[in-house]
Amino acid sequence: MTRQIKKQKKAAQAKRPAADEGRLSGVFQLLCLMALLVLGVSSVLGDAFPPYWQQEAPYTPQVPNPIHFAPAPWPLDSEWVATTANGVSIKDKSVKDDSNGGTSPQNYANVSSGCVDQTLPSIYWSYDSDTNVLFFRWRVAQRANTYCISGNNPSSFSSSDPWNSALYTVLIDTTGDGFRNYAMHLDGSSGSPAEAIDMLRGIYSDRKDQILDYTAYADIYLTGHNPAAFVDRSSGKNQFLMDFQNTFTPIPFANPPTCGSRTEWDYGTTRSILAENNNCGEYFVDYQIPFGMLAYGGAPLSGNQPISLSFTTGNSLNDPYQKDFVWDGVFTMDPTKCFPGSDYIIPAQGTTIQQPIISGVTATDCSPVDLTAIVQDQIGLSGGSCQQSVVSVDFYYYYDAN
Repeated sequence: MTRQIKKQKKAAQAKRPAADEGRLSGVFQLLCLMALLVLGVSSVLGDAFPPYWQQEAPYTPQVPNPIHFAPAPWPLDSEWVATTANGVSIKDKSVKDDSNGGTSPQNYANVSSGCVDQTLPSIYWSYDSDTNVLFFRWRVAQRANTYCISGNNPSSFSSSDPWNSALYTVLIDTTGDGFRNYAMHLDGSSGSPAEAIDMLRGIYSDRKDQILDYTAYADIYLTGHNPAAFVDRSSGKNQFLMDFQNTFTPIPFANPPTCGSRTEWDYGTTRSILAENNNCGEYFVDYQIPFGMLAYGGAPLSGNQPISLSFTTGNSLNDPYQKDFVWDGVFTMDPTKCFPGSDYIIPAQGTTIQQPIISGVTATDCSPVDLTAIVQDQIGLSGGSCQQSVVSVDFYYYYDAN
């Protein structure tokens, strides 16, 4: 990597008026009340910790609902679609190359491609049109989740749950220039003692770079978030995470106590599964992003909009590109430059487009007429750098004598 992105948090401070300043006028009291109401709305849309699955109704600013987006049923095995580039499934090399930080430590952030390297797809996607949710499946070299992984009796949840401190980031290019417009990631580094449970986050920016740090830059925006797991309110002093059991009927992980024998952990919005070729210890990291989480400046991203995807992992938000760039070839990430991407997909149609997309043609002047075509296609890789795959456009006409 050539650039370190630092996370900065700013804390707002308020001053209490001195006693001899007297009462605020009625107008200012009304303004203060309006400000409190605005803060209340922000609290409703903000985080609530712990993220209890069973909430107390009605929801108020004092008791916000942490379930911003309800979990959706996971795709069937047959519904996962391998992500491709130039019509070929993306199979990221498991052993060390220039696009990753090595196979160890933090092997859970090393994207893999089968027991015989580069034989199986590394990334899959699926889409549920009923819930408008886009799902992603990452194949990684070892188990990435932390909660209920050994023994029979799960402990109370902690700030490290339910994922190790890695980010699994999907970059979405909607314009065909090789720069992310939206990003979404499972943020395993987001848990803390005061704000336990990792988060899923959506991000937007139209900057011509790949930076994701919405806490440090005013033109990078957090568009939405959701807990990566939920807590059982009814379990009393020892509070356990909820086990969704892939049946969408969650129960506390403590009932039944089967941590040590598990090969699958369903936390609702995220999931960990032992991969099918389990003799080499690979796991799937699954997570779901509602398109409602990717809304900036109006309507959310549409499932019918063609998008190209790039995939990266890192060990912290300080550098979300630190670990691995998911690609068949060698690519060294520079967040100031474009990234190669997948073939375009149209999620709501379940289709992958392996040819250029003509998204518009304009004509200006007359005799002669100037024609301009807007063409989008997968951003490729040449000489270790990303490169536009469309270099020219030919126009043809049909002469209509009538």
